[in-house]
Amino acid sequence: MIEISVLAKLEYRKILGYIAKYCSTEIGKGDVLSAVPFNDIQTADYEGNLVTEAKEILIRNIPPPLEYVPDLREVLAQSTIENSVLENKKILEILRLSVISRNLSNFLKSNAETAPKIYSISRNLFVDKVFEHHIQKVITENGEVKENASSQLLSIRKEINGKKDELIKVVNR
Repeated sequence: MIEISVLAKLEYRKILGYIAKYCSTEIGKGDVLSAVPFNDIQTADYEGNLVTEAKEILIRNIPPPLEYVPDLREVLAQSTIENSVLENKKILEILRLSVISRNLSNFLKSNAETAPKIYSISRNLFVDKVFEHHIQKVITENGEVKENASSQLLSIRKEINGKKDELIKVVNR
């Protein structure tokens, strides 16, 4: 382990601050700012190879399909609790993250020849179009539950609209 005084002389934290400015996500920024030098040459070599592969993809002017990636760790943890309820907007954020994960997985698969180590890691990304479809089937892009999300909900909404129409007729008499 490198001594703290050496890191201070090298202005290590300052360098991490500069690097963090280029991070697309808060999670990535946090990871960069908490990074410590590697203790062994194998890890440094492996990580250096990952950086080289990523650089090769970028040199080819192929930007990765990354947009805003929300930090959903708390929401995802909450979703594992039985009988817990997530807000529709949070479910849409999970959907968005799922789509980003799938797109990134496809991107890295298409660049597997240039970046085989990164592609190998990318196999851990969540990819499930059926999951995405189920969310899109019941929630609108605005985060509202669709009329036809279930047959029971559709029946209830028809009944409510019928009562609403009856009430309007009574009031207008």
